[in-house]
Amino acid sequence: MDAHAVQVGRGDEDFRTAAAAVSTWAHANALPWVAVTAPKSSRRPPNPGDPVVIAVRATGPVNFGRWLSPWLANPLVVVGVREGRGKARWQTAGGPAAAVALPATAAAAVVAAAGGTLSRYDLALATTASHVLAGGERFSIIHRAADDSVWFEAAAFARPATMVAALGWPVVRGLQAAFRRGAGAAVQEALRVGGGGKERRRRFGLW
Repeated sequence: MDAHAVQVGRGDEDFRTAAAAVSTWAHANALPWVAVTAPKSSRRPPNPGDPVVIAVRATGPVNFGRWLSPWLANPLVVVGVREGRGKARWQTAGGPAAAVALPATAAAAVVAAAGGTLSRYDLALATTASHVLAGGERFSIIHRAADDSVWFEAAAFARPATMVAALGWPVVRGLQAAFRRGAGAAVQEALRVGGGGKERRRRFGLW
């Protein structure tokens, strides 16, 4: 299990803005080497069962040009969404995929150590049979009760599902780590945009 957590703000308004960034995939689409394709009817947030394709440039943040920096398509499915206050319940797609993709993670210690959670938003995904990896990932926005701070958390577990992924495993691990760090920085940037919370959300096309 790999995890990355970073503080992105403080207070309820920052929580809502950060959660909106994740629910509209802004945490991923803000990275120039990542592109997300997901259902966009009525700009609704992700729902369990939604298909998602996260395309990633094979060379990550480094662009060597069109022919030397191919893009890889990674199909996934949304298996769980959780939002609310306190111990909110997951909405899951059901089936074995949901059970695999929603474990307790080491990064959850960020909340436990703080003595509880005011509010949280979690988005969990699992890989499909067409993915080069087998596993799942979770993106979370956590409003900590102890100090009113707001955190972005990305946690994932995976193993190679193809020979290509197995041979390039060190590179895959590096891209995963860069993605987690970049996603956290993207949420921080969403909260640094000038103006009040509602204006920030309008600028990012959020809630």
